Amino acid sequence: MRRLLFLSFAVLILSVLPLGAFDLGGTIDNATGLSHSGALSFSQTDKLSLWFAAGLGKTLDFNIQGSYTFSLDRPYLFDLDHLKIGFKPFSALVITLGRFMVSDLSGKVLSHALDGLRINLNLPFSAISIYGGYSGFLQNPNSTIVLTRADDADSSDSEVLFGSSRVIGAVKVLFPDLLFRQDLTLTALLQFDLRPDNKVIQEGEEAESPDELEGGKMDSQYFGLGLSGPLVRSLYYSSYFFLETGRTLSYMEDADSATGFSWSYQQVLSFLGGAGLSWYLEALLQSRLELNGVWAGGDPDYSSFFEGNSSAGSRLFTPISKIDTGLVFSPQMANLIFLSLSYSIKPLSGISSRALKNLQTVITGRAFFRPTAGPISETGLDSASTELYLGTEVSGVVNFRPLSDLGTALSVGLFFPSSLAFSTDYQQVQFLGRLEISYSF
Repeated sequence: MRRLLFLSFAVLILSVLPLGAFDLGGTIDNATGLSHSGALSFSQTDKLSLWFAAGLGKTLDFNIQGSYTFSLDRPYLFDLDHLKIGFKPFSALVITLGRFMVSDLSGKVLSHALDGLRINLNLPFSAISIYGGYSGFLQNPNSTIVLTRADDADSSDSEVLFGSSRVIGAVKVLFPDLLFRQDLTLTALLQFDLRPDNKVIQEGEEAESPDELEGGKMDSQYFGLGLSGPLVRSLYYSSYFFLETGRTLSYMEDADSATGFSWSYQQVLSFLGGAGLSWYLEALLQSRLELNGVWAGGDPDYSSFFEGNSSAGSRLFTPISKIDTGLVFSPQMANLIFLSLSYSIKPLSGISSRALKNLQTVITGRAFFRPTAGPISETGLDSASTELYLGTEVSGVVNFRPLSDLGTALSVGLFFPSSLAFSTDYQQVQFLGRLEISYSF
């Protein structure tokens, strides 16, 4: 039966490519969730992924994966997860062309699929990675790039087929095992907004919402430094810092305007910094204790989260793609400080059963703050409040893999919002429970 599923997926490739050894397979993923945030809601997502990999001689390889996703709000979604050809002319150089995943050194600024070119060069003293690509061919529901009002409006519009139209490029240089086994990473990351001019508000426009246009363009650059390595045996640290520059459209006071305001591009200058500690206690049932903290700059004069700058330059840090900062409460990494402490253990790792050895439990506590009284990406904040503490989340996860091709995860979390920061309708405790099952074949 499973070979019949693959037949239509692989027959074209097999017929046109001079393949050597090849492999094919797939995964079925299910996620069932129940949440309560003022009202009870149920979610259901099922995903079927099929992949194919082959060698094309000694220096080429080919990988492709496509998927179909069903959810309650979108009964069908087909997408190409990755499609890439790798060329390895010699052992130190790998050139990849196609659709592939990219991520910055922290994972906080960019984690997304791109269509483009990537070059990895491994030298005796460093590893260099260079890539450039386009983000606008990914299906809109699978795109997590939301930088402007137009991006935000499109992300929830079912009639918009593709994600945010941007060119993204980066250079990363890793210097491994420097003094005392420390790793130093330097990076530069750039993104340019390709949205057509007739689809955005122009500079000098006096109306706040002209002709139903949503915001403008945002171009940004990120220059990062990372340092990581062991402190003592079993204790490791990681740290990183990013400086963001760029421009964002802002609706500001203008004495020469008939409305008293006009749109203009203002410079962005902000930062993101973070650090973490990991303590591995293998003798104690393979335990691990982790402490992490992140600070993303904010701007108190923002009137709204997207393009809300209202005075001089912007100091709001804006990541390129959204990531999960929490299980229940998950604001974007902008105008945000969060601290997290987690402890994981494999309580049955000492027994003889191979399946039960893989049972893992994780408990995490997160505290959320904002560095300024400006807005965050989540709704519900009291606009008149200057409270910086946002709330605390407590979550637990049980991971279990009884078979090599079958994995399950049960996640439960509670978020306790600050009554001083959120409006009355958003002050109740929020709950989320989710069961995930993954089967590989």
